[in-house]
Amino acid sequence: MPRFTAVLFDVDDTLIAGTPDYVDLYAVCARESGVELTRRDVLKALFSTWTDQSSGHADAPPQGGAADASYEHAVQEEAKVYAAAGAGDRTRAIVERFLARSVSPEIFRPYPEAPAVLTALRAAGLRLGLLTNRTWRVREFLADIGLARYFDEIVASGALGLHKPDPRIFHYALHALGASEAATLYVGDSQLFDLVGARKAGLAVVWVNRRGEKLREGVPAPDGEMPDLTGLPAFLQIASR
Repeated sequence: MPRFTAVLFDVDDTLIAGTPDYVDLYAVCARESGVELTRRDVLKALFSTWTDQSSGHADAPPQGGAADASYEHAVQEEAKVYAAAGAGDRTRAIVERFLARSVSPEIFRPYPEAPAVLTALRAAGLRLGLLTNRTWRVREFLADIGLARYFDEIVASGALGLHKPDPRIFHYALHALGASEAATLYVGDSQLFDLVGARKAGLAVVWVNRRGEKLREGVPAPDGEMPDLTGLPAFLQIASR
């Protein structure tokens, strides 16, 4: 029996690329509205608003389900990030610009190798899930860029009130996918939100390190590291022996 029967993916910088990327888009939208925010400002704000220090294990789905957030809820969620970053009284206008841009197929698109890799994994009989901290129009957006059809389950932070790296959102995704921790491989790019979060949730992890980053002190080592998704089918074959 294969070691892994399911694969759970992150989205941004793992399956899709953006120009600007998702983090830089926060600063770009602010700048277009007359507010200067650095990438560091944004990352600190994301850390402070997304990181949940609790270590609870959600055996049952949290209240609210895994549906995408309503537009107003998404505005409120992103407003927390912008407020933490120092956007001030222009926050609402910036958030509305950000939400519109964040689901644009003209900005975000699949990495070239992603469709073939996902096709190969499905052909091998693996269940595929997607877990993202995005909140707005996640399913529709993924359908627009041609990726939704590959996934058995799509879990967005949406109305859950949980974000990676909180292990409970990983456990929720496993529950939705009908998969166990031991039989699921997680694939993501972020050292904090993906590697740390997945490890806290008890998952094996492949780090898609497209930028050639060095592993930061205190971040758990992944089970595998690759510059893109191309080697993932071979990694799964090797891991299953």
